[in-house]
Amino acid sequence: MKANITSTFSEEVAATMLGKQLPGQIIKQECEPYDHTIPDTGETITLSHRYEFTFEEKPKPFKAKEFMEELHLNGVGV
Repeated sequence: MKANITSTFSEEVAATMLGKQLPGQIIKQECEPYDHTIPDTGETITLSHRYEFTFEEKPKPFKAKEFMEELHLNGVGV
């Protein structure tokens, strides 16, 4: 996925970052409803989400069965 990031970097520093990847993800975040006009059609719609970049990875769901099997395979009594 591609995103634009606002920053206070100088133009020189920003130019060195073009095409680079940052660790993290873009997430859909709920927010207060707002109106958005679609440029191509002029239609105004109401949205209640925005997209945000976060450096933190989403935590993986805890899978108890796999965890218990891994403990058993490593010789840990359960």
